Amino acid sequence: MQSLKQLDVITPRPQHSRDATFAPILQKTNGAIDWSNRAVAIERCVRGFQPWPNAYTHYHNQRLIIWKAAVTESATTGTRHGDVIVAHGDDLIVKCGDETALRLIEVQPEGRRRMSVRDFLNGTHLKIGDRFGEV
Repeated sequence: MQSLKQLDVITPRPQHSRDATFAPILQKTNGAIDWSNRAVAIERCVRGFQPWPNAYTHYHNQRLIIWKAAVTESATTGTRHGDVIVAHGDDLIVKCGDETALRLIEVQPEGRRRMSVRDFLNGTHLKIGDRFGEV
């Protein structure tokens, strides 16, 4: 943000091609969520891996794409990474690394349409203590 405010004052410097590097090509497996990461890192992956390869996890041996998520505050002690700690109404919160938590907002179960968490919870028997990520 500071750079944008000072755009008219900044002196451009040429970039030498010898200093440039190529980013690796993304694979579908890059989208697999590692719940041991902090919630902020997972939320960035959710945004960054759209439209492809999509951030996803597994629930009951089926892929669940996460389309929207937000970092949230939640008491998560005593649970494992990937455990559902809240599953009610519009709230589906999953424990992440370093005692952080991620609120899922919009998901897409394998073979189904994209939907709100409320619709997902109404159509599944998800409960507190269930675990994401295990195949």
